[in-house]
Amino acid sequence: MARNETACKSVKRSSDGIREFCKTADIVALQETWLLPDELSFLETLSDDFSSTGVSAVDTAAGMLRGRPYGGVALLWRRSAFQNVSIVQCHNSRICAIRIVLPEKSSKAFDLVSYDVLWKKMEEANIPPELTNIFKYWYQNQVNNVRWAGVLSNSYGLECGVRQGGLCSPTLFNLYMNELLCELSSTRVGCYIDGVCLNNISYADDMVLLSASVCGLRVLMAICEAYVERHGLTYNTKKSVVMVFEAEGKTPNKVPPILINGVVLERVYQFKYLGHILTPGLKDDADIERERRALSVRANMLARRFARCTNAIKITLFKSYCMTFYTCSLWAKYSQKSYNALRIQYNNAFRVLLKLPRFCSASGMFADAQVDCFFATMRKRCGALVHRLRGSSNSILKMIASRLDCRYVNHCCAISNGLERR
Repeated sequence: MARNETACKSVKRSSDGIREFCKTADIVALQETWLLPDELSFLETLSDDFSSTGVSAVDTAAGMLRGRPYGGVALLWRRSAFQNVSIVQCHNSRICAIRIVLPEKSSKAFDLVSYDVLWKKMEEANIPPELTNIFKYWYQNQVNNVRWAGVLSNSYGLECGVRQGGLCSPTLFNLYMNELLCELSSTRVGCYIDGVCLNNISYADDMVLLSASVCGLRVLMAICEAYVERHGLTYNTKKSVVMVFEAEGKTPNKVPPILINGVVLERVYQFKYLGHILTPGLKDDADIERERRALSVRANMLARRFARCTNAIKITLFKSYCMTFYTCSLWAKYSQKSYNALRIQYNNAFRVLLKLPRFCSASGMFADAQVDCFFATMRKRCGALVHRLRGSSNSILKMIASRLDCRYVNHCCAISNGLERR
């Protein structure tokens, strides 16, 4: 925002300076000594991207103007930056105002946690009062500052929200939302497998609602809306979407609208949830391509930055950055082409990093360096997933591990045992 005070100059004589303000500011406030009523329309011509409003206190019909009268004030705003602007009638010749409605902000759910509600939930969860008092003192006495251009703002406290990145923050937020999860699970609406409720899956502030019908999904959405309204939270409608999964290769072309906070949610055909790309057909080609591109970026970075390092250091870096294959254990439905593309990228990354010949044996170079090849890496990742599933105490994971017809468990077992090598 820019403010212009040009004493003893008319708005027309100050036009060049006002145009300079319009190049760098989105809102320009004018306080002119000589702002005549017939010059208010001239403000609209200063910039094509700016609108304006103003008032003049000069009465030109009262006679010759003498001295330095109260001229007037005006506001100019950039139309491309503020689409929803209304002029406020102040009924004062020396005041003008506008009302700007900003777009919905994507506030993090962690930032909206009410402290009073959180302390109450901690008491209901029978958490020791000593621990609750520590959190109360911590959050009520925290001091915050904003650094801008190397300068710190005045200190201020926060009235809500848990600390972003704090070790205790996810646990506190889970406690804050646990009542909603229990309410959803007790509705008997949505997806159930072997008597285990699967109508909601939550990880911190990311939630998935699963239902076999639009009616059931609307019931779950209504419960969520009522809960967040009682607890001071909001759902981000721009990040909330709807996906319809295929049943026997078929999916409806038209689906009744699903609303949240009165906004119709967009239907998508590809969505990244917790880093894994989902599609209606549950095909993993898009996620494999994501991992292939990520592997290419990491491998090029290592080859460029650590070109002069020894092979031992390069191998250590390769194991740390190029053998993770995030969510690879969930790949169960994919094409041979996409799987081979990732394997080739993995082999080429190792060749480039160690400056090996382009057509050298892949199995030989991994054996010489004592590094797992692509298939060995996949076997270990899939075996680790099956081991964690079968040893988990979570009711959903135990149910998945116990089903003999589960596609993912069967696929992981086949990969880890070397029975499937695509």
